[in-house]
Amino acid sequence: MKKQKQERLPKKPIEITDSIENLSFSLLQLLGYILLIFSLIDYLAILIPPRLTEPAWEFQAIGQMVDHVWSILLGLTFIFLTRWIRIIDKNLG
Repeated sequence: MKKQKQERLPKKPIEITDSIENLSFSLLQLLGYILLIFSLIDYLAILIPPRLTEPAWEFQAIGQMVDHVWSILLGLTFIFLTRWIRIIDKNLG
């Protein structure tokens, strides 16, 4: 005897209200600021103590700064995302 599979009815879709959307964008902005703070700390760790007379250290520091630029770009994207979305909504609506 095999059990018959129950037919799954589609669930009711969840409506995303303006308050949920604003909360989500606020959390993204907070995450963006946190990423910027951590990247600032990371850059300070790379640059301190400065050994400007050593060419090897300069190249290594520049290479590490380039490797860690993604966090700054992602943080700025998260911070300014709400403004971009509101501008797009304003122009389309």
